[in-house]
Amino acid sequence: MDYIEQIELLTSHICRSNIIYTEYAKMKGITYNRLMVYYALNLYAPCSQKSIVKNWGISKQTLNTIIKDMVNKGLINLEAGKNKKEKSIHLTKHGETEIKNIIAELMDIESESMMIFSDDEIITTIKNIGRMTDRFEIILKEWIKEKEE
Repeated sequence: MDYIEQIELLTSHICRSNIIYTEYAKMKGITYNRLMVYYALNLYAPCSQKSIVKNWGISKQTLNTIIKDMVNKGLINLEAGKNKKEKSIHLTKHGETEIKNIIAELMDIESESMMIFSDDEIITTIKNIGRMTDRFEIILKEWIKEKEE
């Protein structure tokens, strides 16, 4: 099997998926990064800024800018977290309404797009992509460690 060709196809699909999310965000008048913050908060609020940075690939600086704007718009409140530096993000009622409206529509579209697959195909695909991503992370971290030594 030509792994390079398969990686190219997978990467292309991931990038295309990001473009689709960007188009949806633009239609809603927000950025891709803000959409991902909304998505994270819809699923996990209250949560920490650190968890969004770690799990959603958004830089601290970008997240801080989005969070400040969301506080100013009354969408979220920040509360003391596990330590003095870490704050927990809580949705306000206004934030819940705005975010859920945007994300619920998106999740409906996502769900409809998955209907071409059987439940077993979906579970297997997600499991395999997760395994591959975990392996990729391990190997890349080992490679980086070797280069730093």
